[in-house]
Amino acid sequence: MFTICSYAVILGIEVKKLTRFAARDTEENWMPDTVTVICALALTAGCALLGRSFLMACEQKNYDRAFWLKGAAGLCFAALGLMMARGAVQPDYARRVCIGLFLGLTGDELLAMRFLRPARHDEFFSAGATAFAAGHILYIWALLSLSGARLVSALPVFIIGYSAALVYGYFRKVDAGRLTPCAMAYIALVVFMGATAGVAAVRTFSVGTLMFAAAGVCFSVSDCILCAYCYGSRKTTGMNVAVHATYYGAQLLIAWSIALV
Repeated sequence: MFTICSYAVILGIEVKKLTRFAARDTEENWMPDTVTVICALALTAGCALLGRSFLMACEQKNYDRAFWLKGAAGLCFAALGLMMARGAVQPDYARRVCIGLFLGLTGDELLAMRFLRPARHDEFFSAGATAFAAGHILYIWALLSLSGARLVSALPVFIIGYSAALVYGYFRKVDAGRLTPCAMAYIALVVFMGATAGVAAVRTFSVGTLMFAAAGVCFSVSDCILCAYCYGSRKTTGMNVAVHATYYGAQLLIAWSIALV
């Protein structure tokens, strides 16, 4: 709990920094300088390497080490977001996305806690999903504000994506018991975030919005596999790798998008 509280304090400090960024006049397009790009690439590589080490720790059932490695990987994509937000052309978008990234970091650690406290597995799973849900709401808010789209415009893509998720869950025999309604609602939110990102990419075409659209697909795939991994009929190492490869890919793409919208 101390670690989670520490992340909350960090989040509060960084939100204040981002508020100052939002107050700046950024009429000219901002692109990261060479040093910033090098640091950003280092954070991206660090996230990938730490994520791989986390998976190895999970395979060895060293859950204490896994907890800290997962937190460190999350700090990499959160720090990347803050770096990309420096002088961002869309400060409101940057602020909301960065808070969403920190909520993702918090969700990561809450989900990791379920292996350290197996008796409270469902409790930590629900808490982690809640943190992620709050982050997805901020992502949706950021995308709608950026593109000027309305919620209803994402419905056609959402219906297709959510139908595919339900079919996948059916064939994987996913049964979360009393958590089933919450799991279905969460997957709906994730898919809707991805649908909103797709709409934003069409309405406000840029490298950044395309990256976010790709991230939305990765996030949806990741969480569908995660539900199957946790509550399905079959659990494999490959599924866990797929969950985290698509997840870290999504968060990194979202962080990079801040400077490229």
